[in-house]
Amino acid sequence: IVKSAVAVGSVTDEEIQAAAKGAASYKGRPWSSTEYGAATYDIRYRLELRGATQAQLAEFDRLCDEAPVRGGGFNPWSGD
Repeated sequence: IVKSAVAVGSVTDEEIQAAAKGAASYKGRPWSSTEYGAATYDIRYRLELRGATQAQLAEFDRLCDEAPVRGGGFNPWSGD
């Protein structure tokens, strides 16, 4: 049973950029690499549910990959 549907392409490019900026805020200290990975996965999944296109998801991935690592690295005391 389908309870709801979302049109593919209903996410704007500005929303993709904002989502990538939000994910990138977890990239580096004080966060661990696990926390960054979990945040990025969750944000990307929510974009998919909202109808982001494959091109938009690829752009999200690219923006996250190119974002600088805050504080020169991830939290070294996190156990990662």
